Amino acid sequence: MTAGATTNSVGSVALNVLAGDPGTTADESDVQIGASLTDVGNKAGLADYTGQLQARLPLRVTDRKSGPSNGEPARRRARFRGRVVVASPCLLP
Repeated sequence: MTAGATTNSVGSVALNVLAGDPGTTADESDVQIGASLTDVGNKAGLADYTGQLQARLPLRVTDRKSGPSNGEPARRRARFRGRVVVASPCLLP
């Protein structure tokens, strides 16, 4: 970074759960991922960065209510631990 140079970068990532219809057998549930980041600059000289950005989100899913009726616990708990990686190109205004 150039001595005395500053950046005004502001960013966020939001996860929005889209619930499915429990009255159907289809798996309609989903998660929408949105991201916003402003003033992305290269490390050397702070020129606009035009490459790809990546968000790495830790994930843990535990299935507790998928027994014979929706309110009953599952016979065995299904668990998943992992990471979701989302990539997005930088778009200049």
